[in-house]
Amino acid sequence: MKHSYFAFLLIIIALCTCEPEYFFDQKVDHFTPSESTFKQRYYVYDEHRASTGDEVALLYICGEIVCTGTAQNYAKEYARHLKASLVTVEHRYYGKSVPTPTLSTKDLRFLTTEQALSDLATFIQFYSKKLRNPKWIAIGCSYPGALSAWFRLKYPHLVVGALSSSGVVNSILDFWQFDDQVRDSAGPECATQLRRITGIIEKRLKVDSYHTKALFSAQNMTNPDFMYMIADAAAESLQYGFHGKVCDPLIGGSKLSDDQILDRFINHVTQFFYKEFDKEAPYDYSIEYIMDERVVFGRVARQWWYQTCVEVGWLQNYKNSTSIRSSMINMDYHKDRCNKVFGLTSPPDTKSINLLYGGDHVNISNVVYANGSQDPWKRASVLESQSDSSPLIEIKCINCGHGVDLRGCPSLPSGVGPSRKCEDNEAVDRAREEILRRMRRWLL
Repeated sequence: MKHSYFAFLLIIIALCTCEPEYFFDQKVDHFTPSESTFKQRYYVYDEHRASTGDEVALLYICGEIVCTGTAQNYAKEYARHLKASLVTVEHRYYGKSVPTPTLSTKDLRFLTTEQALSDLATFIQFYSKKLRNPKWIAIGCSYPGALSAWFRLKYPHLVVGALSSSGVVNSILDFWQFDDQVRDSAGPECATQLRRITGIIEKRLKVDSYHTKALFSAQNMTNPDFMYMIADAAAESLQYGFHGKVCDPLIGGSKLSDDQILDRFINHVTQFFYKEFDKEAPYDYSIEYIMDERVVFGRVARQWWYQTCVEVGWLQNYKNSTSIRSSMINMDYHKDRCNKVFGLTSPPDTKSINLLYGGDHVNISNVVYANGSQDPWKRASVLESQSDSSPLIEIKCINCGHGVDLRGCPSLPSGVGPSRKCEDNEAVDRAREEILRRMRRWLL
């Protein structure tokens, strides 16, 4: 909801490297009689588990990431307050939970939201046997935030409620709204300079493509893939609440030459974006990287592109002259990529997935939707409270970005830091108190 796109793809949650990992036998295909299974990984944090009586369990859903441990975020605080076990399940096809020998298009056919939700249902049935009459609450952030809401919709008998943090429940094919929010979150002056930088780079690509990309150590990428990365390098800072990192050096940029303003952006990309957000950048944006069908531990880009091309969409495109993104990044770019990588000849049917789950009008009880006011992904979440029992909580504050209610503000995609980050931020505090209050009500 990894996540501009590749932050949404490559989020690595913070972890406790000392905690053990567990595996259980999960069905490869829940919708045929086949008995084939694979090992699905999970983690258990039960430091605050109640010693007597009926139990509470929090199902923390990992998404399009390598899930290497229990998230170091506010989910641990909910576990403490509720005396609950916090059980984290890795998503199929990611990390060590890969059910097929390759990531070919044929082998990826079991990578769907319905299979993933069935995984969670099967897991709850399995793990509940280890607990005393448990009540479960689902928790997820970004794409897993959508899964948590959809899980409550599809399996209301298994969870009493769900927290959908920055949950992208509305599948949008041509997701130009993402860039609209990037522009709004940047503010007028920063957005103007980011558009200027995009224009400078586009012009220089026409004159000397190789050396222009070499300034970003990206000389071997195609021009469109390179421009996709350039858009993400700006958007991710805003998405995760690091407005100052990308915008502060650009303020007053109208007084700077093209070379000077570009140098400042190059520094942001190479010294902040590459080092803090995307260790494999820039080449994980290249089509050659995504076409690799091997199962390589740590890689997630091909799997997530498959999900976006086949099912969920959220294709971030140029809209018009107000966009920060290059006009090279449009529906033709995405259709061509999905065709070359996976052999697909038609775009994902986002209308069908919204019909299946409800889109931004989900008729279910006991779901809290929490969004940061500056998060570009909020445009794919619910836009208003669904009911008294399923409210939208928009957390309005400076640097309130993606998953702010869980991760803090600002927060790197890795979530590094204490679980109580943002505790002095009144808007975040109020949201967390309201979420906890509703969780307690669900458990009555």
